[in-house]
Amino acid sequence: MSDYTTDGKGQNTMGKKLQPKLRFRGFTDDWEPRRLSDYFEFLKTNTLPRSYLEVSESGIVDIHYGDILINYDSCLPIGHNALPCLKDEKHLDNHVDSFLADGDVVFADTAEDSSAGKCVELLSIGQRRVLAGLHTIAVRSKVQHGIGYFGFYFNSPSYRKQLLPKMQGSKVVAVSKDVLKNSILSVPSLKEEIAIGTLLRKLDNLIAAEKRKLDLLKDKKTALLRQIFDQKARFKGYTDPWEQRKLGDILSYEQPYEYIVSSDDYSPVARTPVLTAGKTLILGYTNEADGIKAVTKDSPVIIFDDFTASSHIIDYSFKIKSSAMKILSLRDSENDLYCIYYALTRIIRPSASHERQWISKYARATVTIPSKDEQQVIGDFLRKLDRLIAAESRKIDLLELKKKALLQQMFV
Repeated sequence: MSDYTTDGKGQNTMGKKLQPKLRFRGFTDDWEPRRLSDYFEFLKTNTLPRSYLEVSESGIVDIHYGDILINYDSCLPIGHNALPCLKDEKHLDNHVDSFLADGDVVFADTAEDSSAGKCVELLSIGQRRVLAGLHTIAVRSKVQHGIGYFGFYFNSPSYRKQLLPKMQGSKVVAVSKDVLKNSILSVPSLKEEIAIGTLLRKLDNLIAAEKRKLDLLKDKKTALLRQIFDQKARFKGYTDPWEQRKLGDILSYEQPYEYIVSSDDYSPVARTPVLTAGKTLILGYTNEADGIKAVTKDSPVIIFDDFTASSHIIDYSFKIKSSAMKILSLRDSENDLYCIYYALTRIIRPSASHERQWISKYARATVTIPSKDEQQVIGDFLRKLDRLIAAESRKIDLLELKKKALLQQMFV
């Protein structure tokens, strides 16, 4: 047993036993504390800018810090995947002895926030050549370790809480090589490393597969919206011509002022959701009893962000955070709100101007719509597809929560 360990706050203590909260059956030995510099050697990196790179399935891969922070999970299979590579091999002149190998770990040493120090472990490099690029620190284990273990361990809260107090900078946050060198690792047996790495890689693969499924569903919806509202695909039995209408003639708007929440002191046990028309939708829940917009499943409304034109269809009562929205509803019963909502989403375009959008632009916009019966069929069909997308999103969220819990409990 080594004579140093960590107290969980980045401080070295003496003789403390290291055991994670959650372990595979059959593993009971204490984990060994090791200084990173005793366990890993540091490798050469380069400073080639992003402009020197292009995505390729066969080129020389350059691991850029921005990709570690945003695009890569804890483990990165290289193989024949399309990844940022050198455009021109002439940039190899000073780096021919810097190629990485399976199991090497590359840290992003810089970020705009506390994600600095995030890392990726390289897997399945095969015949490809890989370099550690701009703003990275690369390390190689001096002993055999379980595939994927350190990729996940270095990104776990158990390890990163050592780095957080030692990060430097305000607008740009950095982790130094010396900080990494002196950090303390918690190392189990090789068999336990293999078991942990295998489980978490399988979970990452499952999450990636579900994300691909979600992307396919979203692409399918986009294609169907285009085909339906361009009238290239119609439901059986409907042949009547569609008519052009201004959205302002179909939808009336209500100013939201009386529904604005008085306090943003939200409660997880409150009943009334506080909404924004942006991506977040539900900001929290309030117990405020006055000024609630009463909505039911039989009489839904559209909330429309008056600056970004982001919108949601809502079928439950709510309050709102900001006055920068319009509440849209049908002027009469001759149309189906869900179909009109999907027709609206088809024509929304991002705007760079900071001006009110509904009255000046979208109320005047023209959409082509069918009879109410056909509208209802279209609306019901697209709602079902949205439910599938929402269910898939929830599944991914649950898997991500499961992974987060495992990262918190399987390492020490």
